[in-house]
Amino acid sequence: MLPVCKLGVPGHGETAFGALAPANGAVVRVLNRDLVDRLLAVGVSRSALEEVESTERAELLRRAGAYPGPRLPLGGRNVIAPSVRCGTTTSSGCWMPGPPEHQRGVTPRPS
Repeated sequence: MLPVCKLGVPGHGETAFGALAPANGAVVRVLNRDLVDRLLAVGVSRSALEEVESTERAELLRRAGAYPGPRLPLGGRNVIAPSVRCGTTTSSGCWMPGPPEHQRGVTPRPS
């Protein structure tokens, strides 16, 4: 299992400007830089974005501690996302370090 957390736009939490995922004792951050630049240009403060990241980083660490393992090999796959609602969240897992054969994902789709 790979816990990931979406970084939602302040006031519009379902719109992701990025996501976080754990990686070898650190946290990987994936940002939609074009969206972040547009948000800053229209007056969303950098501190508001940083506050979202801080809150979600704490939640990610809580989840990682609550579901500590084992982190079993997934047959060459390294991403399982709970939904397909947020491509950025899924992407954060796809940027995990490792050999190319592990750079695929498994994402369950709602029926």
